[in-house]
Amino acid sequence: MMRRLLFGLVILACCSCKTPTQKWLGNLSAFQRAGDDQLTVEALKTRTKDTTGLTYNVRIYPSKQWLDSKTEQGGVQFNYGMDSCFYLNAGGIDYKPAMVQPIANGLTNCFEYLVSFDLTPAMETKEADLIYQDKYINRKRYTLQLINR
Repeated sequence: MMRRLLFGLVILACCSCKTPTQKWLGNLSAFQRAGDDQLTVEALKTRTKDTTGLTYNVRIYPSKQWLDSKTEQGGVQFNYGMDSCFYLNAGGIDYKPAMVQPIANGLTNCFEYLVSFDLTPAMETKEADLIYQDKYINRKRYTLQLINR
C-alpha cells in the first residue's frame, strides 16, 4: 500500500514538471502592440498545447490616409505579398516563419495574418521579438517584444 502511494506521488511529480520549452512558451506575452501614426501592428498568441511551434495572429491597421489613397494593388500586396515581412528575432538571430497565412476576418481597414514559427532549441530561453518589416506603406520596422524585459 505504501509503495503504491509513493509510486503515485512520484508519477504525479514527474507529470507536473514543465520542460524548458513549455516554460519559455509560457513566459511569452499573450498580446503586444506597436505602431505610429502610419500603421499599428497587434499580435495575439494563439493558445495551443503544441511545444514544437509558436503561432501569433497578427493584425495590421494602416492609417486612414493610406487607406483613402490606396489602390487595388495595395490591397492585393497585403493579401499575397507578406511572406517576407515577418520574422522572429531571438538572441540576435532572425528566424523566418514556417507559415504566413492571410485571414479573411471581415474587419474593414484591417489586414490579419496567422504567423507560425517552428521552434528550435537555439531560440528557447532567449528573449524574443516578433518583427514586422513593412514593405508597402512606410518601409519601417515594428518590433513587438514577446518577453517582458
